[in-house]
Amino acid sequence: METEYIIIILFNSKLEGMTYLHNNNLEFVFTDGNGFYDKYGVDVLVDFEYEEYQLNQISLQISDKNIPGSLYLDNGFIKYFKEI
Repeated sequence: METEYIIIILFNSKLEGMTYLHNNNLEFVFTDGNGFYDKYGVDVLVDFEYEEYQLNQISLQISDKNIPGSLYLDNGFIKYFKEI
């Protein structure tokens, strides 16, 4: 059985998150602890469970294949799944 998990990266500010995404040519939803935003700073509704990590707590090596344990992007969210 596989379980899918969603990761939200916590930045110190909205501007820091937007700058990081623009500088690294990435596009995923992030938080500043007050709200959830896309690369352009637009509010995003997050009404589901997720795991929150600061950037220094995780290696953001995004894979183009969604194999167990690898991070991948799906509809603007960082996801991974593992078999349990």
